[in-house]
Amino acid sequence: PTQSTWDVPVALFAVSLSFELIYNDTVVGAVTVPWVPASSNQTAGTLLVSFDPLPIAVASAPAFSSMINTLLLSGGTLLTLRGTASALAAMPIGNVSIDGLPLDVVVPVRGASSFGTPP
Repeated sequence: PTQSTWDVPVALFAVSLSFELIYNDTVVGAVTVPWVPASSNQTAGTLLVSFDPLPIAVASAPAFSSMINTLLLSGGTLLTLRGTASALAAMPIGNVSIDGLPLDVVVPVRGASSFGTPP
């Protein structure tokens, strides 16, 4: 569950996302994730989401190429995911849909050289 302002238990169980991929302060692309299962932990303030590969709408070919080059030749990099999310949450009053949640998170992305056998 996720912590609410009113100390009400909130368990997110599905999300949809729409976000930009930002690399070195440049928007390199955009991704839309349809509704997928999610699990949240209110005490830890975490949300776990996993989804199948999705297309990226490339916004800047040079910046995207630079990001891919970094991922192929290094141990990884950091990407910012910035956009909005919608969530389905279980609450004491029943299931609730929450739209327009801000998303702004920095995620580490492993590069090819961080794997035991690079491609």
